[in-house]
Amino acid sequence: MERDDFGRQAYDVDESRAGHGSPTEVQTQLGEAGRSRMPLPVIAGICFSVTAVLFIAVQVLGGFGIISETFFTNLPLQLVILQLGFILLPTLLILFATKQNIKDVLRLNKPRVGEVLISAAIPIILFPAMLGLAFIVILLVGLVFGSTDLSGLDPLMSTNLVVVILCAALLPGICEEVLFRGVVLKGLQKNGVVFGIIMSSVLFGLFHMDPQRFIAQALLGAVAAIAVYRTNSIFCGMTVHFTNNALAFLISGVAASGVETESQTQDIIAILREQADLAQIDFGILCVSFILIMLVAVVFFLALSIPLFLVLFKITKSKVQQFANEKFPIRPAHYWVFVPGLLVIIGMYCLMALYLAG
Repeated sequence: MERDDFGRQAYDVDESRAGHGSPTEVQTQLGEAGRSRMPLPVIAGICFSVTAVLFIAVQVLGGFGIISETFFTNLPLQLVILQLGFILLPTLLILFATKQNIKDVLRLNKPRVGEVLISAAIPIILFPAMLGLAFIVILLVGLVFGSTDLSGLDPLMSTNLVVVILCAALLPGICEEVLFRGVVLKGLQKNGVVFGIIMSSVLFGLFHMDPQRFIAQALLGAVAAIAVYRTNSIFCGMTVHFTNNALAFLISGVAASGVETESQTQDIIAILREQADLAQIDFGILCVSFILIMLVAVVFFLALSIPLFLVLFKITKSKVQQFANEKFPIRPAHYWVFVPGLLVIIGMYCLMALYLAG
């Protein structure tokens, strides 16, 4: 396939349709994609950086008192505005401005029922593993910085659970998937499917700007990316994302009911120290034991999820074989647009580290 010096987007046609249909249909698809002179990896980087900068700008403006305090205290309202106005809207505007084929880029294809069911089952089985990873990281952060107080869930969990599910599970499951498993995965996939899945998952974990949840979020991103690639449908990624978030808030809501606020926010380090004193064992030994137990749980539930992945791979085998897994030569210069977003995110992580360190 011919490509010009601008990386004309003829190769960004949906793989599931390329090579199929009449020559006229294929030429029409190539013509539609070729309207943009900007390669998809560059567009993915622009979307990522724009949304990251907007998120940081909100925090900075709030710190200077430019944004009303109501915005930060009303977390459901905050989530709605951030998800719709700072993730979904900029991403769609950039896609329209660069004349992308929205359906192909976002993989807006109808999944089969079995694919949706498997996509919902995998995060349920993997949830304990993600929780174990999160606990390990929280403990390590607490041991290094002496504090793990970065939680913002308490004000959110004080609202109606239905509102929480809609604002913190459904909306991110749609908006964040459009950005990460839609544009970013599709763009990075041009340098190889494995590269696209790994890098889009890492960016997804970093984007949440919470070091304590980074590994768990990156794992969630990888699961969603695999589901989207195998099924060629972003709706399966949305199913993975929504199921995980909804399960997390349902469990948090049940656990929080009838429990005093102080005990909800108690530091995990303080809990382990208290247990070590009660059991009269060394605190360090208890921490190591806790980490080992969590690792065993992580490995167990990861292994438990393997049959579900095998089923997913089996039922999508014919679908994946329909499109070529081409690896296109992407220039390093195509990725520089990710740098602004990464820089502001790294800056936020540094500020969080200083905050935890007092």
